[in-house]
Amino acid sequence: MNQILSFANSGLAIIVVLGLCLFCHELGHFLAAKACRMAVYEFAMGFGPALWRRQRGETLYALRAVPFGGYVRIAGMEPGEAPVERGFHTRPRWQGAIVVCAGTFMNVVLAMMLYWVVNVVSGVPVPDSKDILIRSVFDGGIAQTAGIKADDKILRIGDSRYSSAVKQVAPNSVGAQMGLKPGHRVFQVDEAPVATPADVVRVLSQGLPEGAKIWALDENATSMEGAVVGIKPPPADSLASLPPHLTGPAADQWAARALGVTFGPLDQFTVHRFISNSPGKKVALTVARDTGPLRVELTPKTDTDRVEYVDRNGKLSAPHRSVGRIGIVLGPELRRPGVIEGFKLAAIQSYEAVATVVISLQAMATKKIAAEPTGPIGIMAMTAETAKLGWASVLGLCGLISANLAVINMFPIPPFDGFHVLLLGIEGVIRRRVDHRLEMVVRVAGFILIINLFIFLAFRDILNLVRYGTY
Repeated sequence: MNQILSFANSGLAIIVVLGLCLFCHELGHFLAAKACRMAVYEFAMGFGPALWRRQRGETLYALRAVPFGGYVRIAGMEPGEAPVERGFHTRPRWQGAIVVCAGTFMNVVLAMMLYWVVNVVSGVPVPDSKDILIRSVFDGGIAQTAGIKADDKILRIGDSRYSSAVKQVAPNSVGAQMGLKPGHRVFQVDEAPVATPADVVRVLSQGLPEGAKIWALDENATSMEGAVVGIKPPPADSLASLPPHLTGPAADQWAARALGVTFGPLDQFTVHRFISNSPGKKVALTVARDTGPLRVELTPKTDTDRVEYVDRNGKLSAPHRSVGRIGIVLGPELRRPGVIEGFKLAAIQSYEAVATVVISLQAMATKKIAAEPTGPIGIMAMTAETAKLGWASVLGLCGLISANLAVINMFPIPPFDGFHVLLLGIEGVIRRRVDHRLEMVVRVAGFILIINLFIFLAFRDILNLVRYGTY
């Protein structure tokens, strides 16, 4: 029964995410066209045969069989279609641009409203809180079997109370000579993922090949290009005093002294990465309860997921790797903001979501990160996995996907909205409509390109699901 309910929950999440994003986008076109007094012949969700249809005035409302998409059919908008009263091309071009851009605008509005709902209902992180809470525990999972409960606070992972985030670097220290700076978070040493100072020491003590680098995330970076920083390893003689088999707090302290670095306290990123880095290996977690600290030993089960990886040239990618899972959902301490504050935070979050998409696309174009686009099948798989974390996570993902659609739909390639904006701009310069035969050829070529891209992405997503069990 639990599996049936989980499957139904995942299916509902997919319908909500795809349905909301597509519906709000087309609703934007529809409302803008009506506001500009254009005649709208049809407002349809999906393509192909109609499953449901109803005529209201001049507009046919329809739900069609193929769910990937939707459209608003506005009078006089198709190439070669004769001008008609209240048609798209009988209205000023600035109104046409508003109608075309309204879909993207509504996707941004949807993202903002979803973030607002999540903020007000679920809460936002408490500023400066250092608590790492276990928000939920999966039934029958490794953590539940080991006795971990929801609302436990994680105090230690293994014997470590520190993350690999750099807070201070002593002048003229080994860390300063390496190039470590406050705000750097070491996450990979050569090809090995790390989470704690002890992890860094362990990998360094094994020796690094010629040309190897230490990779860190710069939390103070203002661009994607500066977000991943390559740092040279410490001189070999700085490790000469490293005691053999050093582990736990002693390794953290030795790393701090040897490098001249003050590391930050344990945080959610470090806990997640520590568990992820330990598939099939026994680990210990120390959690806080009302009855006092409790040390729990468990062995994360081996799963497959995408893991951040930087190659020797500094290119960031996310290949499929074996990861550890114990069946918990982590989160910070939360507080519930007021309606107005929640809206302000949502506006910032939606802006940051759109900016992240734009910056990521720029980084892909400059080959700073690997281009790994996901098709509809991958989005559905991602949504189904997110549904296991709760509906707050589903709504947050929906907001991010909506922000993605807002950006991608402005690409100047048919059948995206950006192509219509480009046409309107060209027509504004030449003072007439673009030749309908040329427009049709470009539209068909773009449509074939996009369909082939979707087929390729769908095939790759299905292959990933078969091989790895994830997108």
